[in-house]
Amino acid sequence: MAYNEMQSGGYAIISFNSGSGISVCPRPCDVLGLFVSVATVTSKLAFFDSAGSSTATPILTGFIPTSATYYPLDFSVTTGLFVVCVAGSATGTVFFA
Repeated sequence: MAYNEMQSGGYAIISFNSGSGISVCPRPCDVLGLFVSVATVTSKLAFFDSAGSSTATPILTGFIPTSATYYPLDFSVTTGLFVVCVAGSATGTVFFA
């Protein structure tokens, strides 16, 4: 028997400029994907395992997003998800479960 498995969960809208960060989820979660609606050509993002604003445990750094693009992501964080705009500016939605 064939079936489709779908993950569902929450989302957080992110919008920030270089040097700022957003605590997306302050608890352990699975990161499902990222939709980038707008990003400058110099945008660079970093993802950290943190319930607050710590950058001590990097998960994904140097991520260069493109506007109007969905990126499926498949990783888990043990304490929470903190996203930082390292350069440029970006707006989008992070999906997690």
